[in-house]
Amino acid sequence: MSFLGSRTSSVCTLRCRYLWSMSYFRTSNGNATAIKALVAGLVVINAVQMGVTTAAVVTSVVVDFGHVSALLDNNWTIITQIFFTTLTAAIVQSYFVYRLHHARRCLSLTLVASLFIFVQFVMSIYSVAQTFQDGYVTVMLLQSVDVWALVTTFGISAGVNIVLAAYGHVWLQKPYEIRKNGRTTVIDQVEYWTFKSLFLCGILSAYNAIGVSIFRLNLSWLGFTFILGNLYTLSVILNATEGIYAPVVPIANGSRGPATEADSVRPPSTATLTNDNELWEDIAKNQKIMALEQSAAMTVEKVSRTVFLEELALCAEHIQPAFGGHEHVCPRLPRGKLCCLDGGELGTVTGKDGMRTGRCSPCLVSALS
Repeated sequence: MSFLGSRTSSVCTLRCRYLWSMSYFRTSNGNATAIKALVAGLVVINAVQMGVTTAAVVTSVVVDFGHVSALLDNNWTIITQIFFTTLTAAIVQSYFVYRLHHARRCLSLTLVASLFIFVQFVMSIYSVAQTFQDGYVTVMLLQSVDVWALVTTFGISAGVNIVLAAYGHVWLQKPYEIRKNGRTTVIDQVEYWTFKSLFLCGILSAYNAIGVSIFRLNLSWLGFTFILGNLYTLSVILNATEGIYAPVVPIANGSRGPATEADSVRPPSTATLTNDNELWEDIAKNQKIMALEQSAAMTVEKVSRTVFLEELALCAEHIQPAFGGHEHVCPRLPRGKLCCLDGGELGTVTGKDGMRTGRCSPCLVSALS
């Protein structure tokens, strides 16, 4: 009954998550095409896995009047759990590897993780073939067949899940929380280390590996494997709101914009389930306007300085000795007024008509210095 209860609760939770994710994708104006296809594929895999398992459970409980042996003797039920769970694991792990690579461009982590994911999937295919050929009862209960391939499959999966969760916390989740809230919160940490990351999937995979090697397992292993396949999909849905691509936000002071996905992407508000892309677009527009205004001001200042230097050079060319001082035709004065300086002192300004007087233009001070 506990096995059936765990199935029922997991099904209800996941269906709610699926409906919420689809409603988000319909309202999101971001780049969600790739995430849509990914989640749709994972939902199909989980649906097939759940359909086969539900049919086997109904047959065992209703048709065979509670004979659990009928469920254990159904090779297709067990094979479905192994294959679809490991297939979902490979897809979701590849998704998180891509996100980490997009955030930091760490080629070594990408290559090593991809290699282990490939080995894990190959071992899972071998395990499925072995289980189908020898039968679940022979492999699991009679202990007449070596299960090293199945242990290796879940062991590699556990290691990859935990490593990706750790790197994701340092490179993605923690910077994202600091940008969103200014600090890390307990709720976000609990959500990340349970359902949002692959950490819980890693713990369940480790349990499956240990259970296969020691206990040869029973219905608890079957139930945990079923839940594990759905947890992979749930982790992608919880991360889907952050998007894949990081928009480049221009900075007004000329510094380079955010370089990582976690530094430049905000999720939609959890309270209203609304997308915050419009907010970030407004911020980007304001920063563009500020940058243009600053650039225009610098251009005007540069042009003014250029004109001043040209006039200054013209002033220097027209300085001529006269009466022991300097006689200068300053282009800044109207109608070619004469600027006279005696002994380097600032003198009077006298027009050619001999009527107007005033102080000499400041440009002569620099010209004569």
